Amino acid sequence: MIGDKPFELPAVLTEERLENCTVKGKTIAEGDYSGTCFRRVTFQNCRLINATFRRSEFIECEWIGCDVSGANFSETFWDHTACRAVKAIGSRISDSYLVDSVWEECNLRYADLSRNKWKGGALRHCDLQEGFFSECKLIRFALSHCNLTRTEVMRTPLSGIDLSDSVIDGIRCSDNLSELCGAFIDSLQAVEIARRVGIKVK
Repeated sequence: MIGDKPFELPAVLTEERLENCTVKGKTIAEGDYSGTCFRRVTFQNCRLINATFRRSEFIECEWIGCDVSGANFSETFWDHTACRAVKAIGSRISDSYLVDSVWEECNLRYADLSRNKWKGGALRHCDLQEGFFSECKLIRFALSHCNLTRTEVMRTPLSGIDLSDSVIDGIRCSDNLSELCGAFIDSLQAVEIARRVGIKVK
């Protein structure tokens, strides 16, 4: 655990910076933490439903077993931050910059991750069903064992990304499937993709 000093998170955080502490087991609805710089802070088993973190920064932080469904993380900065077993259904995590940050075993159904820039980092064992992953820029990024069923990836080039161990049924992209050009897929996925472009596979 990164932060070890307990901190009682209020419903509205007025400090511009919070660092070297742990926020554990808090349940707060619609809290406002906009514009806060969190550095080496651990959030553990918290329920921060519909919270607002817009334009905040997360530097060397950890999110463990939290529920942030419906939260607004738009225009945020993430640096060497890990999210594990986080429930973020319908959350907005768009227009953000993520550096060497990892999301693992997270529920991101219906979440909006559009227009993000990922430099390093990964999504592993995450559920992104019917979410939005459009207009992203991916640099040294990895995606593995994720569920991308009916996820929108419009204008996100996936060249070099290994999708072979992920579910991509009904993935929503351009009519010519240009987003998938250069991506790695397995033979069964290739059959489905071929059918979508009108190729009949015997």
